[in-house]
Amino acid sequence: MALQKRLIALDYSFLLLLGAGESQSVDAYDRLDARNFGFIATDTTLQELAGAIDTDEAPFTGQFAHNLIPRLGRDFGIQTPGHSAAKHRIALEISKKLRIEGLLRDSHETEALVIAEASLLGCQLLLTCALPLLGLDSRQINLALIESDALAIEIVDSAQVIRRF
Repeated sequence: MALQKRLIALDYSFLLLLGAGESQSVDAYDRLDARNFGFIATDTTLQELAGAIDTDEAPFTGQFAHNLIPRLGRDFGIQTPGHSAAKHRIALEISKKLRIEGLLRDSHETEALVIAEASLLGCQLLLTCALPLLGLDSRQINLALIESDALAIEIVDSAQVIRRF
């Protein structure tokens, strides 16, 4: 019987740094890969990458995201499983609950949706470099996720991964 991989979601901020070869992000990715984690980019994360392509605000980021998207699976083995319409509605409801309950402070709506999607996909960790996400009250977020029949998730950054793994 094959062991099922533990899943980790990688958000937009982390993927940009990983794709750029930033040493701490690469080290964190390599450590998790060596420990048989499976990597996922959620629908919202993919939309953020695609959105960066379409913006004139940061042309370098847009071109970089354009080049990064096809590399996700090929170079990094990152899955992009997507959600059914029903699961997407559930993720939207959970995201709304997290925001209404004030659990995300200064985080954007997309960050709430990434947390909800990652939880619904069965991810144990969400690896991010987004500072607003790293200071959140994970206990309260996980209570809200569990109340919504989703899984608890731990939000971590590269430095935490390197220390633990």
